[in-house]
Amino acid sequence: MKPPVENEGIFLWYYVDMTLVRLCGHSKRSIFVASIILLILGAGGIGWKLAVPYITEAALKECSRTPSVFTSGRTLTAAFAPPYDPVTKNQLFRAYCDTTQGTVRFVVGDRERTYVYTSLYTWINGQWKRIDDPGGGGRWKQWSVDLSVPKQSVGEWAVAYTCTWDRGAQRWRCGCKDEACTSSGWHLIRINPPWKQSLPFVPSTCGTDCPAPKGAPYIGIISVPDSTFQKLMGYPKTVRHFFLTATNRWSGILVGSRPFQELANWQQEGKALGLDRLVVITVDIFPWEVIPSNLRRRYEGTMDALQRCTAGEFDSKFREFAKSVYTAGLQQNVVIRLGPEWNLTHLPYGMKKKRIDGREASYQEQQELARAFGKCFAHTVRTMRATNPGARWYFDWNSGGVLKFLKEGYPGDNVVDVVSLDYYDLASASCPSFAKYSKEWQECRWREVARKMQPLIDFARSRGKFFAVPEWGLWPRDPEYADLKTWEGDSNRRYGGGDNPWFIKYMCELAKNPSNKVLYSLYFKWSNSYSGFNLQSYPNGLRAFQQYCRR
Repeated sequence: MKPPVENEGIFLWYYVDMTLVRLCGHSKRSIFVASIILLILGAGGIGWKLAVPYITEAALKECSRTPSVFTSGRTLTAAFAPPYDPVTKNQLFRAYCDTTQGTVRFVVGDRERTYVYTSLYTWINGQWKRIDDPGGGGRWKQWSVDLSVPKQSVGEWAVAYTCTWDRGAQRWRCGCKDEACTSSGWHLIRINPPWKQSLPFVPSTCGTDCPAPKGAPYIGIISVPDSTFQKLMGYPKTVRHFFLTATNRWSGILVGSRPFQELANWQQEGKALGLDRLVVITVDIFPWEVIPSNLRRRYEGTMDALQRCTAGEFDSKFREFAKSVYTAGLQQNVVIRLGPEWNLTHLPYGMKKKRIDGREASYQEQQELARAFGKCFAHTVRTMRATNPGARWYFDWNSGGVLKFLKEGYPGDNVVDVVSLDYYDLASASCPSFAKYSKEWQECRWREVARKMQPLIDFARSRGKFFAVPEWGLWPRDPEYADLKTWEGDSNRRYGGGDNPWFIKYMCELAKNPSNKVLYSLYFKWSNSYSGFNLQSYPNGLRAFQQYCRR
């Protein structure tokens, strides 16, 4: 990226904006007057050039490598601001890549008190190119700007500008680089679209001699009996899932070899039938007992346990676990889903928002917690590989329905074979304007799911990894379940889609799309003490599974 130069056609309104705000005051009327003056100046062609400073290679390393979604991090360079609010940590600038339409969708803004400058810029062919909102560029717009651009018109970098009214401080916060907002800049993101050249698709565990199993993608239902599945789908079951999670003690993880022998026998029976069967083992990275009771569900307790994990304190436990799996006969076509849903809060190694003194853990502290998990994961994988060098296992790095701290928590290409995401039919409140269960309503809900899924699919592809959905399913929408929120804790979210056949259809189409390189996809579940997820409780969903999830 060559040193940028000033472009005569690009105007920077920040100095105009801040000067007018100081002169006119902060009232709504004054802001309106300032906006009118800005529009008049823009119409008259008066403005300041956008002087873009040189971005060093060191600065480039600060940028997220995640395609389409750009996680928060350190300030990128003195000239630019991060794409999030340094105080609230709310994302202010995102990009989503649509591989079907060949477009990049930019979303700028956060909430009602946010004003967005309606011209964005992208760095392409060695210069900054202006992109205007369909309603007109060079002006201010309340709430957000949402626009799509053909991929050939978008470069590697993009910038946008926002201002938010701080009611407490009674002042504007524009393009803040830090919490004090003493200096401002354009919000900068790096774009790494999926249509760019990706790494070779070779699982890291086995090298070139370990291609995708013949049965991939494995689409199944957790807890369904083999005979029931065969009657339902017309062919034998090819994937089984075994849980060792939500455990209080190591005894819930170190269960001996018997359960694994049963799974190994099932695999061998499949070979006699000409089936390449897959076994998925979900296991906590450590149980609750490793954390003192007064530190459980607290930042300090989780951080300490993760650091002890990386230091090797739990190595003997996972050597025993790995030996039990391997000696039982599960030596290949096995997925180890280690530390599932690590970026949620309900498991001992998960993200923690509270410190022991009761205050909220800062965003930077949670970033450090994510990095500590990545190191613990990497160390545990290396320990198990060293225990059984001949095992051809796929290690699954699994997120829990949200795209939080992915950059910080990624353990590394050499210890991850599968990138996965759990997701249920929970959508935002953006769809109620359509009639319930209409095609428009269902498609709207799916767009909300795809908004979460696609970035991680793109990330897996760019790293040369398989993608998977270890847990997905319908979610009840009856009034008695109205208190069930998404795991993001967003109080504006609505409850689930109920008996939603469209969700089933789209999830299975996603799994069977070769470009997504899905290793396995499992509905959760067939039967459970909590009936809200059970596939057999949803007649429309069950018929959709039979129709669209058939291999």
